[in-house]
Amino acid sequence: MITWIISLWEKLYSAKEAYGMTDLSPISWNKVIQKLIKSDKKRQQFYKYAFRNSSPHCDTTCELQLMCNLRMGHHNSTLYCPTF
Repeated sequence: MITWIISLWEKLYSAKEAYGMTDLSPISWNKVIQKLIKSDKKRQQFYKYAFRNSSPHCDTTCELQLMCNLRMGHHNSTLYCPTF
């Protein structure tokens, strides 16, 4: 007997719409990251989407790591990670 499990997917958000991006290029993502670094409100929105939770639990270390991960595409994290 075969049992099928069907999952329904629902779109959570569009990065372009949520962050006002014209495209998904690295330059556009860098602009978003700059906004996230400067705005607590935008960072909270980002965490909500990242954790798929209306009230995510992310301490300061978690927040810094997420911001660093967004900026890094390089082995030297100190080169790209912002300091708060």
